[in-house]
Amino acid sequence: EYSADPNLRYYAFNMDDPVWGGYSERAKKLRQAVSLAVDSQAFIDLFQFGSGKQAQWVLPEGLFGYDPSYKN
Repeated sequence: EYSADPNLRYYAFNMDDPVWGGYSERAKKLRQAVSLAVDSQAFIDLFQFGSGKQAQWVLPEGLFGYDPSYKN
């Protein structure tokens, strides 16, 4: 029988970095573009051998407050 354990990995930007950081419109758009360009399924396939699901927000399936209808 298959069971899923809640687990969440995330990657963050160093907000003090002169390229990525700060709250300017340029820096915000750059972070958004990189975030959209990352292939989450490829990470799951490569580093977790296909065992996992893409997260749509900070709460993984199985935790209180998880909303299965929310799509990022």
